[in-house]
Amino acid sequence: MMAIAACTLADAGDILCISLDERDYGVVYFFFAQWYNPAFMAGDDYYELKTNKVLAKYKLQSTRDVAMSEAAQFEIDRIPFIKVGDSFAEFLNDLEIKTVDY
Repeated sequence: MMAIAACTLADAGDILCISLDERDYGVVYFFFAQWYNPAFMAGDDYYELKTNKVLAKYKLQSTRDVAMSEAAQFEIDRIPFIKVGDSFAEFLNDLEIKTVDY
């Protein structure tokens, strides 16, 4: 992954990044720096659901299963990343200007 933009506050660590891996080269992702925080893991959490889906797909007991295939490890490694575009061009084309009332 290569960071291409910082999101929110500079100290927050949230970033947009683009994959350099041949399996998803050019895909743009959002990385929420606090994704692992237990406060975000209560109930039907996006990351918990994503993790459970990968575990079920590969019939794994945990994300640290030693018998994990390379494909499973790749998907486990992508859990913290939220796909926002199949390419940078797609990401840019899908952007919208929104007015937010505070």
